Amino acid sequence: MDGRIKCGEREAMFPITRELWSCLGDDGLELEVRLRQTGYDGGVSRETFDRIMHVLDTGPSLNIWCSRHEAVSAVMLGKNGRRSVIDGIGTEAEKAVRYEHKRRIRATDVSLCGGEFTARMILSSEHAVRAVSAPCALVRLRHRTSFGFHPTRTEGTEGQFSYDLTRVWTGCSLEALLEQMRTGADPTAYEVEIELTDMAYVTEKLPRDRAVLSLLLKLTDLTDAVCGGWSGSGSGESAAPAQQ
Repeated sequence: MDGRIKCGEREAMFPITRELWSCLGDDGLELEVRLRQTGYDGGVSRETFDRIMHVLDTGPSLNIWCSRHEAVSAVMLGKNGRRSVIDGIGTEAEKAVRYEHKRRIRATDVSLCGGEFTARMILSSEHAVRAVSAPCALVRLRHRTSFGFHPTRTEGTEGQFSYDLTRVWTGCSLEALLEQMRTGADPTAYEVEIELTDMAYVTEKLPRDRAVLSLLLKLTDLTDAVCGGWSGSGSGESAAPAQQ
């Protein structure tokens, strides 16, 4: 099985590429690709999650990251894209609640690994708003491990791409979800995504029409590892991100 991108699948990315061109002046712009596995409601299986974590966290791939950190946060989802967020839960750096509005601009799906996986490319905008007074519809407690990647592999920098692997517990009560996490209850979902964290990189280093393709190729390298091959090195052992 192979996750390499075909010409027709590249064409599927054209709409989101056009949107990226028109929205680059938006300071709150976000561009990311999420891995979705058939049968897992927008996420991936625990086996796939653990395998990708192993690929990123061990072996030759360990030397390519400029940063690695873990964090726990909570997102309280309201109506019409409004939400409240608490970062750094359980640490001295725990922050007060911040409020934001997140709007999806465009999403495009590309099939990988013969249809077993889907890469969902998402372009969205996120802006701070006043306190959300409406009741929370859903709480997402997230334990995220992030690997920062910079094309120059400059250690100590935050990186221009973030490989995020997240265990998610969902429910109606943050206190109940924190207890579930502390007692080792299975997460509701396992999520894998890669985000372009420095949008200036699009205008300064990476042509705009290649930004979406670059993210997709990086995710494809991960699915190649899961599907039994590794396009980046051909060895099946290295997890070097695509340099596009």
